[in-house]
Amino acid sequence: MATEPAHYDEGSGSLDAMRLMICDILRKQVGHDFSGYRSQTFLRRVDRRMHVVNAATMQDYIAKLNADHDEVTHLFRDLLIRSVDETAVPASKDFAR
Repeated sequence: MATEPAHYDEGSGSLDAMRLMICDILRKQVGHDFSGYRSQTFLRRVDRRMHVVNAATMQDYIAKLNADHDEVTHLFRDLLIRSVDETAVPASKDFAR
């Protein structure tokens, strides 16, 4: 069973709908479409950023993204860097052997 991010409030809307809202903000502000990324992986990255900025709920974080372009950039970089790191690490470990 998949776990939901710690800050997700079930009474406030569909998790997938909020994920798509964040994807839309990213697409509009940085031009990259993350809607095809694995939901669990994407939401883990969002949850990490929520902790960094002390957003109590997913709705709070969406409001933060709408108001703060720098946070959109931080999330974008976190998503890209962590995606690259996850694919690069096994290769670098093999190379070191």
